[in-house]
Parts: sequence; C-alpha cells; structure tokens
Amino acid sequence: MIHILATLIFAYLFSKWIAAEFKLSFPHGKNYGWLIATVLAISCASAFSYYEGGRVGNFVLHSVGGGVATALIFEYLKRGFRLKVSWRTELVLLFGLVSSLGALNELAEYAADSAGIAYFSYDRMDTWRDILANTLGALTCWSFLRLLRIIRKK
Repeated sequence: MIHILATLIFAYLFSKWIAAEFKLSFPHGKNYGWLIATVLAISCASAFSYYEGGRVGNFVLHSVGGGVATALIFEYLKRGFRLKVSWRTELVLLFGLVSSLGALNELAEYAADSAGIAYFSYDRMDTWRDILANTLGALTCWSFLRLLRIIRKK
C-alpha cells in the first residue's frame, strides 16, 4: 500500500509548502476526514483492481484510486486553507492537481516497467486510458461534492 503512504505524505508536504510559501496557516488536525476518505478510496480501488484485474480493474484503480483520491485531497487542501474561489477556478486547480499527480504516477510506472520491477502497460494506449480515468474520477467526485453542497444549502 505504498500508494496510500505516498498520497498522505504528499498531502502533508504539499500543504506545508503552500502554507510556508504564501504565509498561510493550515490546521492539520482539522478536516482529517477527507484523508480517511482518501485512504478508503485508494484501498477499495486497489482491492477491486487486485480481484478484477485487466483493463477494467486498471481503469477503476486509476479513476477511484487516482482521480477520486485526488479530488478528496483537493477538498482537504481547499478546506484547510479556507479557499474561497469560483467553481471555475476550483475546476482549473483540480485539473492541474490531477494532471500533475497523474503524470508523476505514469512516470513512476514507466520507471518501474523499464527497470523490470513490475509490468504496468497492457498496450500502447494504457497511459492514455490511465490519464482519462484519473481525470474522469476527479471530475465525477468533484461534481458529486458540489452537488451535495448545493443540496445542503437548500
């Protein structure tokens, strides 16, 4: 479960860096429910991928374990920094985060593949499906969370 550990370390270090860079406070003890949800998303996606395997399992792994997890980390960061921006700006920031983390993941897969540590690619379209899955997972989760906020306000 190195993915879980790497994700949590990233969230912590990224929030520390942004806080220091912009001289903001970030209450790490608050909003930890989003981190728990992230761990659950990655765990469920990993378990499904392990049992299902193949392209379907890989798509679920990237859409839930990558995209949904990124959207949950984004929500954790947004709430921790008390970020108040338009939905359009949120969408751009989320897209930047999911794209960056997706690219880092694909580079790690390539390095592991090249070193003979593990086999990640099913075919030449694998990376593109992974990026699509990450993006769709993040957008779906973000849209669902926005919808819940709208319903709560009413």
